Amino acid sequence: DVAPRGVAFKVTATGADIIGSSGQMAEFNANIDYLYTNQSAGIGEGNALALDGGPGVFVSGNVAVISAGVLDTAGGQAAGPLSGDLITIEFSGACTVDVEVDTLRSETGAVGSNIPVDYTAVTGFVVDDGPGPLLTLETAINPIDMDTNGGFNYYQYWLDAGSPDCFAYARQCRGDADGVAQGSAWTGYYHVGSEDLNVLFVAWMVKEPTFGTGLDGLEYNGTPAICADFNHDMQGSAWTGYYRVGSDDLNQLFLTWMVKEPTFGTGVPADCGGTLVP
Repeated sequence: DVAPRGVAFKVTATGADIIGSSGQMAEFNANIDYLYTNQSAGIGEGNALALDGGPGVFVSGNVAVISAGVLDTAGGQAAGPLSGDLITIEFSGACTVDVEVDTLRSETGAVGSNIPVDYTAVTGFVVDDGPGPLLTLETAINPIDMDTNGGFNYYQYWLDAGSPDCFAYARQCRGDADGVAQGSAWTGYYHVGSEDLNVLFVAWMVKEPTFGTGLDGLEYNGTPAICADFNHDMQGSAWTGYYRVGSDDLNQLFLTWMVKEPTFGTGVPADCGGTLVP
């Protein structure tokens, strides 16, 4: 009874048009404005992009509303998840993006929740060949509490970590701290190896203020220490202090350690959401 049953966010792009969406969370299966326009359609059909200022399907332009609800087809009145990637918005080119609550459809952006919504409007976010791919809206409606809450706002975490470019490397979340492959054409290339481990050593369990200095300014061979935060989370506690790089990140690095790229091996998935190349 505390999870969301609907969402309503307005997305405004400056410098490009909104051309579509992908990766919509399956639980948000009722595309309300699509059903309004296409009344013969069924649950799960269409997409969540809606008109700004009135009901109906988004067609074209630089302003669209994400409007979707959760309908439990099994009759159990289940709501949506508390966290996860809600949807990815596609743009025609480089632009800046503002995201805000669509007050026409919702006062808070999350419908059907009886807990306060922790949502901060995203303004002036740059989408180009840099950290733009990090902008994926989430149903992260719980207050951000990285000690007890299983879900958190990835964009806000990126800001809190100092907005590091490396978080937009294609394999950073898999253990590739520097975004550079090691190896050779004769023996095979791999993206996670000794250079990434050295970055992790520099960052290992360095506590955030006021328990420690934090990672700001620390680096190895030009790679900021924060780049070893592969899991994008904090470990520790309020009593002993929090740190951004620890056993969770080391375990992730071990999973992909020296996994060679094809045709020498299976390769490391480039699925961390970014396309930035150092």
